Amino acid sequence: MESAGVRHGERVLLVEDEPLVADVHAGLLAAGGAQVVTAPHALAALGELAVARFDVVLLDLDLPGVDGWQLLDMLGAQGCPVPVVVLTARRDPDLAERSAAAGAAGCLHKPAGGEQLLAAVRAARRPGRIVAA
Repeated sequence: MESAGVRHGERVLLVEDEPLVADVHAGLLAAGGAQVVTAPHALAALGELAVARFDVVLLDLDLPGVDGWQLLDMLGAQGCPVPVVVLTARRDPDLAERSAAAGAAGCLHKPAGGEQLLAAVRAARRPGRIVAA
């Protein structure tokens, strides 16, 4: 039976510009055993990815400046091997398909609870597994 938490020490980069949302999601992930680094915008995320190893990126789409779609394109162009899960409040009907086409491992809607976040992190690490919620 699989544990409710993530593998001990799994490193998650949470790209979220709203401080309260970032704190809540980071706290939920940390409570499940993840090591979480937050980045408030795309350029900070690129900087973190350049200097540290991450197992999963959780990416908000509505970021200031370079948005989440643009960051996803940049990561794909750079050949970034880290799976990305879109984490958004958007409810576009084609969001899951568009996210997958852009290279995301999946899409998760806000507000997301701890179990949803942890399940998304676990699923994103499995080859060929698409996260959807």
